[in-house]
Amino acid sequence: MARQIQIRRGTASAHENFIGAIGEITMDTNENTLRVHDGKTPGGTPLARVDQLPQSLELPNDMDYVIESYSSDTYWYRKYKSGWIEQGGETGKGANIRTLNIPIPMANSNYNIQITVVSPVSNSTNISSKVISRATNSFQYALTYNAGAYAGESSSWMVSGFCAP
Repeated sequence: MARQIQIRRGTASAHENFIGAIGEITMDTNENTLRVHDGKTPGGTPLARVDQLPQSLELPNDMDYVIESYSSDTYWYRKYKSGWIEQGGETGKGANIRTLNIPIPMANSNYNIQITVVSPVSNSTNISSKVISRATNSFQYALTYNAGAYAGESSSWMVSGFCAP
């Protein structure tokens, strides 16, 4: 035979002065809703049912949020409602000067670039990257180690800014 679990329950008026334990869930038998308790708030916090939510949940016009995203083993991106995009990925081993194609073109060449180098060199604090050129669909960067050319193992990249319409 299966076990039955019941939680505390009571009417809305019975809940008014009830202070449940932290994390306790009770049922309001008048509203057919649950209440979550924090150990100090009389009545707890009632949770809404789907039929109690507004029919049209509209976000404020000035709110930005992700409208599209993608992720694979080598590349990812997040597009926002405003046109802002964050995209990045990993590069394999290569020469110290590398050209990277940006999968989703940027609106202009005024975007942020972040390069992180993965290195087998024990003192990797001396490795630096420098952006040489940038276009809407690619950028070129150089890796140096102790002021000399460095091919390195691999690097990860991220660009952020506004994407092309």
